[in-house]
Amino acid sequence: MINQQQLWDDEAAKHYDTPGEGMFSPEVLDPTVEVLSQLAGGGPAVEFAIGTGRVAIPLSEAGVQVSGIELSHAMISRLREKVGADRIPVVQGDMTEAVAGQNFSLGFLVFNTIANLLRRDAWIGRTPHRYIWPSELDLMARLAGFGLESRWADWDRSEFTAESRGHVSVYRLTS
Repeated sequence: MINQQQLWDDEAAKHYDTPGEGMFSPEVLDPTVEVLSQLAGGGPAVEFAIGTGRVAIPLSEAGVQVSGIELSHAMISRLREKVGADRIPVVQGDMTEAVAGQNFSLGFLVFNTIANLLRRDAWIGRTPHRYIWPSELDLMARLAGFGLESRWADWDRSEFTAESRGHVSVYRLTS
């Protein structure tokens, strides 16, 4: 079985960025950055699986102090081609174990990142993902001491319904 370091290698990092298209389009990034900036409330943020900085860089440009955790050396190298460690520090390691500091106002992961936490050996397409229902996310959050604050269908904060094709879930520490 390929490990995550092999999966997110130099070739994957080289072709990951698609400026202005798909997940890199302003229609996707602008509302994402707007909501995350508001949720950070002027404090520092940490992104789990920061990758090449798709969200972290524009969030930093919006005035949020961003740090990250990333497993892939290649993805960190690609990020470093764009911004230095003085602007966006990154800890290399597994997002389930690595520590990037303390006292963050916001910890976040975006798009399908949570599905990279595998529990099965199944491979789906280019990357292995595990489908996770929102109710399972809520349970995982509860077990970690978080409670659901809000859930929307998209970054525009539209209502989450049974027909929603995605979701944005916001959790806060309960203690």
